[in-house]
Amino acid sequence: MKFLMLLTVLPTVALLAACGRSEPPPAKTSAPQPPAQSQSRPAVLVANNFTGAEYRGGVSTKAGANGLFYFLIDPPGPAPLRAGSKLVFAKSGPASVVRVDSAPQGTKIAVFIQVDKPLDPDGDGYPHPIRVE
Repeated sequence: MKFLMLLTVLPTVALLAACGRSEPPPAKTSAPQPPAQSQSRPAVLVANNFTGAEYRGGVSTKAGANGLFYFLIDPPGPAPLRAGSKLVFAKSGPASVVRVDSAPQGTKIAVFIQVDKPLDPDGDGYPHPIRVE
């Protein structure tokens, strides 16, 4: 009789022990990452709205640096481009990123992009969109 009562009570005790067991909290994970950019809707940049000192509409007018433009991002954001990224300019069309540099500019970060072709400051600079593919 005691054996039957033990068989009846034992599963209940095991269940209660399992429910009362202390589990460690789940490990902290990094913040959720935004979904990957869809191929059907590429990102769009716009050169900084700056004209003066060898720039017009954020595009360099300096001889020998006519494939250079820049835009601003909020810190601590990483530059959204890297060497090899493909861009499509409003007037000059497709180009490849050759070099990316950045520097603090007030409360923002200036991201300087050198592409593999000359750019037209009036047709490719601010306010014209630059599509990232």
